[in-house]
Amino acid sequence: MRKILLDKNGFTLTELSVALLILGIAAAIVLPDLKTSLARYTLYTTARQMASEIRAVQQEAVTTGQVLYQIFFDVTDNFYILKLNTQTLKTVQLPSTISMETKFPLPPPKQTTMEFNVKGISTAGTIILRDKVTGSFYYVIVAPVTGRVRISSTPPESWY
Repeated sequence: MRKILLDKNGFTLTELSVALLILGIAAAIVLPDLKTSLARYTLYTTARQMASEIRAVQQEAVTTGQVLYQIFFDVTDNFYILKLNTQTLKTVQLPSTISMETKFPLPPPKQTTMEFNVKGISTAGTIILRDKVTGSFYYVIVAPVTGRVRISSTPPESWY
């Protein structure tokens, strides 16, 4: 009598089903946290980019000696424009998950525009960035007199 040997190197359907079930449970636990982390990262990098561009425009105003550098913030359509006189240097559209609000001590329509002079001093104010997914905030704060630009997760002590 001959014995027939079966090849037992494969997986059964039950083993594959259990492995897929475990992976599905792990994904259901991890994915919501991943979405929150990605939203926080997007908010933070947007705030850093904005602060960096404000600093760059300040430096350009000092270097070139031209007074008419401006940043216009459109809070309705969620973008901002870097300008020299009437020439648009750059337009930055914010991610759709982030909303923007400005708080400047100027009356309308200047309340959405920062202007820089040859000393680098600008219109003081705060740009408030809010993530729509997590509800987190970042504040891009431009100090009066010194023009110092900083990012904070807490609102400034005074709103100018």
